[in-house]
Amino acid sequence: MGLIALGIWGMLAIWFRSPWPETSRSLLAAAYFIALVIAAASVLVHSKKRFTLPIAYLCILSVIAWWSSIDPSDRRDWAADVARRSVVTIKKDEIEVINVRNFQWSGPETGEPRWETRYYKASELRTIDLFLSHWTGPSIAHTIVSFGFEDGRQLAFSVEIRRERGESYHPLAGFFKQYELAVVAADEADIIKVRTNRRDEDVYRYRIDVKPENALRLFRQYADLTQSLDRMPQFYNTLTTNCTTAPFSMIRALEPQDFPWDWRVLASGHAPEYLYDRGFIERNGPFSELRAKARITQVARDAENHPDFSAAIRGQTQRSDNIPVFRFPRSG
Repeated sequence: MGLIALGIWGMLAIWFRSPWPETSRSLLAAAYFIALVIAAASVLVHSKKRFTLPIAYLCILSVIAWWSSIDPSDRRDWAADVARRSVVTIKKDEIEVINVRNFQWSGPETGEPRWETRYYKASELRTIDLFLSHWTGPSIAHTIVSFGFEDGRQLAFSVEIRRERGESYHPLAGFFKQYELAVVAADEADIIKVRTNRRDEDVYRYRIDVKPENALRLFRQYADLTQSLDRMPQFYNTLTTNCTTAPFSMIRALEPQDFPWDWRVLASGHAPEYLYDRGFIERNGPFSELRAKARITQVARDAENHPDFSAAIRGQTQRSDNIPVFRFPRSG
């Protein structure tokens, strides 16, 4: 069974990551898998380990050696929306964010590129919002964490795949070093509006009740990740390093006892229900009612031309909305 498992892994690795044309990849992947199946069958049926096992191990070691040589890169022909890396630097009270994305989107994947450098005060960080954008059914959602400052500005962070130009996402490919990891710092009028108003995704917003010092601790985690990726690129992983597990790991690093691992972290669309069960959402009604209140899809679409999109989706002020609230940490 071990040889068969390695055969499946190697076949998929060759298929998704080898640089050759599709026909060549298919033939090589199939040949690798068939060779290991024959080797396994020979061992079980004929016990000719002296001949079959060395061949099998040679195949396995060859693929492992090739796989180990694949390193993440910062130099590719990137898709426009991830063409630049966001980098956050915090020096005492001063926050500098290089490459804040603020595109004017005209379609689901087309828009006018606009990258900005913005400055904030760490002492003015006040709020955190969690956005979940459902793009393929109720169980899968993209997670965006947005930080609010005293002057009303919002800065949203999204952990994404760094796609090459023309490349599309495949969840299985995300296990096989197909995509690099990107942290995009963006204006909500870009990163939320493009999902509700251009891609027809269903978006929910949950307000996190958090002390400013804890908000800053989480913000520093994002800053550290952008700095780490600036020093050395990393691969995206569908299971371990994705849009939900990455922020969840950051939050868990702050309060590990309150955030045990749960299957709903992987099925990101169910993450709010997990937080509800853990006591991080006010239980002033059944979860279904709270979820309905969190839905902002139509509000965002109605705010298409509003000069302050962030204020519009919040009912003009941070405190006047009727959005479900997370308590972080639960002790207050």
